[in-house]
Amino acid sequence: MSKKTLLMFLAIIVIMLAVNKKFFPKGHEIENVDTVQVIGFDKCKEDCSKIEVTFISKLDRSTSETAGNVIVKTISGSGHTAFEAQRNIRAKTNKRSFLGYIDYVLIG
Repeated sequence: MSKKTLLMFLAIIVIMLAVNKKFFPKGHEIENVDTVQVIGFDKCKEDCSKIEVTFISKLDRSTSETAGNVIVKTISGSGHTAFEAQRNIRAKTNKRSFLGYIDYVLIG
C-alpha cells in the first residue's frame, strides 16, 4: 500500500471520528451484561401468529467458602418477529443481553 493511500485512509478515519462521536459503540460494564447461554424459539401458546423467545443464563455466585452456588435465570418474551420478542425481553430486565456465548439454540 502506498503512502498516499495510507494517508487517505487515516484522514477518512479521523474525519469520521471527529464528525460522529458515536462511531464506535459505547462500552458496557460487565456487571450490566447478562450472558445468555441457551436461546429457544417456539410458537406462542396464546396466539399462534406470534413466536416466543426464551433466554436462559447461568449466574455463578460461588466463592471460596460456598462452592456450587449457581443461579439459573430464565426470561421469555413474545412478539410477531424474533426482534420484537427480544425487545420485549429487554424491557423486562435491567441488564443488556449478550448473545456471544450461546451454547445451544432450541427451535420448537
